[in-house]
Amino acid sequence: MSAVRTNPAFAPYKVAPSGICLEELLGRINAQCYMAHGPDYRYGPQRIIANPLHAYRRFLGAVAGDGRFEFVTFRRLYSAPRPADKVQVLIRHDVDIDVVTAWRQAQIEHELGVVSTYFFLHNAPYHGRFDGKAFYRHECIRHLYKEFEDLGHEVGLHNDALDLYMNRRIDGSQALVAELEWMRGAGLDVIGTVAHNHLPTYGAENYEIFAGRAVVEWEGEQAGDYKNEREVCSKGRVAPLRVLDERELGLIYEGNDAFKYGEGPVEYGATRFLDLWRWNMHIRRYREDPDPPNTYFVGEDVVLRDILSLSPGTLLILTVHPVYYGCRHAMDKGPPPRRDRLCLRAGGQTGWRTYQPETVQCRLHDDGADERQAVNFANELGMLDRAWSKAPGAELRILLLGGDNLDAPHLGIDGHCHARLEAILRDASGKEVAVRKLAFSGMGLSRLWTWYETMGRKLHPQVVVLGIGALAPVWNFPRAWSVDSGFSASHPPASGSQ
Repeated sequence: MSAVRTNPAFAPYKVAPSGICLEELLGRINAQCYMAHGPDYRYGPQRIIANPLHAYRRFLGAVAGDGRFEFVTFRRLYSAPRPADKVQVLIRHDVDIDVVTAWRQAQIEHELGVVSTYFFLHNAPYHGRFDGKAFYRHECIRHLYKEFEDLGHEVGLHNDALDLYMNRRIDGSQALVAELEWMRGAGLDVIGTVAHNHLPTYGAENYEIFAGRAVVEWEGEQAGDYKNEREVCSKGRVAPLRVLDERELGLIYEGNDAFKYGEGPVEYGATRFLDLWRWNMHIRRYREDPDPPNTYFVGEDVVLRDILSLSPGTLLILTVHPVYYGCRHAMDKGPPPRRDRLCLRAGGQTGWRTYQPETVQCRLHDDGADERQAVNFANELGMLDRAWSKAPGAELRILLLGGDNLDAPHLGIDGHCHARLEAILRDASGKEVAVRKLAFSGMGLSRLWTWYETMGRKLHPQVVVLGIGALAPVWNFPRAWSVDSGFSASHPPASGSQ
């Protein structure tokens, strides 16, 4: 491997061991991912951006169970022509943050007979940490990386050299070479990289650090303030370009090469949020539709339906970010493969049973043919919702009252109708909107009214929406009156509510 040219305009890349053990490191990653991407809204609004890990097994299992699909790593893709009688599936895992979920996904894939390629980010918190101009590498992580290869998967390097140049004033090319050498020295067979981030982030693509690499601009995305063959300037930050030779470094491919490899059609999808994908088949329909749907991204069910309709000879490229499948139920735990937890308690203000304020994870069976999970967080009122204390300052406050039709324990909170309503009204009005709910299975009209008077008025709603399902009147029959069902002699409805 050739030595990288040093650049005197940037600090040299200096590395030292962090000394942390693997158990402590993975514990930190679990805590970070729970706070940043978990269901607990106490760590801030709009936290639920991760599916349960079981959703990945369900999605992948549906594809792997169809004999028309052949899974390949990048290494395998370039070693043989594309088969005419199969749909080749190339899964690229960009492990930006959540290496624990990536590890669990690798195990799921192994169980299903699937192979994929994992690209580890050399400046991610799981790989090391910066302190000033020094990088303290977590040497222990090499043991986890090796397990991915042991499961039959390929390992590559997720390239973010431009971040070091632009944001840390450190020689990013030197860092890339050093981490590549370290991974190989740890026994990993690394022959490829893939660029992290995209054009608007740095004004150039990270793969432009390699000689001969030209940017392929995505629609609507702009390059930096200026860019030439040798450097890019974006937002007052400068970085050199095309300073490394992939062949001298023993690199066979860059991940974006796959879009141009082989003969035949190519389809592409990438995870973007909770149950949302950038999916090219949908984007084509979106652009051709004179009255397009209101979303550029689509849910996993649409993606899966389209995948199962692909013709042999197609190359299917899926970019999977593990963090979007790493929903945790506790700060000190990794994402469980599947977990049932539905704890109830007697509410202090009414005495009726509600959810225990904590993570609620539910499983739904549909005649044995379909199985899903959803993770919610129950707030201080025992509702599957965000904290009520986050509502002050809203210009429009709406309260929803209902039963099963609004409770929705089998959907993540972002999928609940009141959360969708809040987002629609905010976008349409340009105002700050707060939509909250009081809903629970088996609620009767008496209970709805009592909850409104006892708790709902605290929101000071300007609009109250009453959701009455077919069973709501049944729950008000005297034979159904109990603590569980919403009425009892010790908890009567407010005066006039009968």
